[in-house]
Amino acid sequence: MALTPKNLARKRVENAIRYGRLTKPDLCEGCRSRRPKVAHHVTYEASGLDVVFLCRSCHTREHKRLRRGLS
Repeated sequence: MALTPKNLARKRVENAIRYGRLTKPDLCEGCRSRRPKVAHHVTYEASGLDVVFLCRSCHTREHKRLRRGLS
């Protein structure tokens, strides 16, 4: 089974965190809260490491904004 660009990017982020090439910040890059963060891919192109770390609330808000076509 071939990996989609989206799944490949997720796997690359997981591995980069695991091996210390990428570090999750202490604060959400959206609201600056200390809640647990998830990686939000800005793009699935290139290395797959073009991410921002957002809390679940900010991550959901970002996807809603993108679905509405706002930049």
